[in-house]
Amino acid sequence: TNPIGPYEKAVYEAYQAAVLKIYAKDKPLDIKDLKEQPQPKPPGIQASAHAASQGLSFDDMTKVGGQLGSNPGGLYQAKDGTKYYIKHSKTPDHAKNEVLGAKLYELAGSWVPNYHAIETSTGLSTASEWVDAKETFDPSNPLHKEQAIENYAVHAWLANWDAIGASFDNQAMLPSGKAMTVDTGGTLLYRAQGAPKEFNDDVPELGTLLDPKFPNNAKVFGGMTPQQKLTAMNKVAVIKDEHIKAMVDKHGPGNASAKIKLANTLIARKNYIAVEAKKLDAALLAGQKAPEWTTDAKTPPSATPSAPDKA
Repeated sequence: TNPIGPYEKAVYEAYQAAVLKIYAKDKPLDIKDLKEQPQPKPPGIQASAHAASQGLSFDDMTKVGGQLGSNPGGLYQAKDGTKYYIKHSKTPDHAKNEVLGAKLYELAGSWVPNYHAIETSTGLSTASEWVDAKETFDPSNPLHKEQAIENYAVHAWLANWDAIGASFDNQAMLPSGKAMTVDTGGTLLYRAQGAPKEFNDDVPELGTLLDPKFPNNAKVFGGMTPQQKLTAMNKVAVIKDEHIKAMVDKHGPGNASAKIKLANTLIARKNYIAVEAKKLDAALLAGQKAPEWTTDAKTPPSATPSAPDKA
C-alpha cells in the first residue's frame, strides 16, 4: 500500500502550512513556533525569511575561512559569533535561485542550512549558516545512504544535478543522524557553477539520479527499492500548490511574470512526480514490475559523467 497514508499526509501539510504562515509574517522561522505541529522532518537549521530579518551585514562580518568549491566565497563570522559561508553569486538572480532552492527543500521537510540573500561587496550573494558539528557523508555507510535517499525525489523535483557532489561533499550528516544537503546552487534554473540549464515540466532526474553514467548520484540512489522510491516521491506529491507559489513569489528570481512561470513549472514537476508515484504504487499493489524512468535528459547532469557539477 501507499507508504504515506492520510495521517502522514496531514502531518506534512500541517508542517508546510506552518512554514508558510511564519514566512508570511516576514519574521524568522523559529522551531518553537512549530512545536504544536507534528513534524516528520523539520528543517535542520532554524530558517529565516530573509537576511534583513536577521540583521545580517556583510560589513560587520570577519572572514575566518577560505573558499570552498569552484565559486568565489569564504567562511565569515558575524558579531554574534554565528558563522556563515558567503558565496559571491554571478548575478542577483543566481543568488535568489539558490536561496529559493533551499526554501523549497525546507518546504518539503528536507534538511538544508539556514540560507539568506545578502548584499556583499560584489552584489547580492548567498549566506548559508555554517554547521560545525556535522559529519562527513560516507556513501558506503548504509545509515548515511538510508537518510540521503529520503530526499531522492526532492532532488529530482528541484533538478539538483549536484545533489551528492563531485566528492560526495554536498551531503553531510548532522548530529541527529539526518542527512543535510549542504549547497543548493545547482537547483532549479542554474547548474552548480552558474550556467543556465533547462528546467521543464517533466522530471528526467527521476531517472538520471539513478543512472550509473553519473556514478556519484547512482552510488547513493541507484540501489533504492521501489518502496523507498515511492515514499520519497510522495514526500513531494503532498506539497500544496499555493505554498509553492508563495515561496517563489517571496524568494524567486526574475520579474513577476518570470516568477509565475517558475512556480507553474514547479507545480507541473510536482504533479509529474505524483502521477509517477501513483503508477509505481499501482504496480506494487498488483505485484507487477516497477516502472523505470527515462534517463534521456535533454541536457545531461554533466557534460562528462566523470566530472559532475561542483558548487
